[in-house]
Amino acid sequence: MKSIITQTGSLVNYGNIISMSVENGEILDESTGQTTEKVAVIGTDITGETLVFGAYDSFYTANSVLTEVIKFLKNNAFSLFEIPPAKEKENAHAV
Repeated sequence: MKSIITQTGSLVNYGNIISMSVENGEILDESTGQTTEKVAVIGTDITGETLVFGAYDSFYTANSVLTEVIKFLKNNAFSLFEIPPAKEKENAHAV
């Protein structure tokens, strides 16, 4: 089984994800109640729910993370991928 840890620490079973993409949108900061424009790596699960894996300031960074996730999924049989924080994208790694 392959799993992904989101930026917020949620564990997502990849077997339940039917699609992943990069989208522009507003992200709500629940601690402040404010929204900011971000580019997010999102997924849709088998129930139709949209999941935010990570949010970034640029399309380039978000797309780079999605590319890393795709590489991970193609190359690791049983493992865990942790979505990197917005400021630490270079630390993306499979565990």
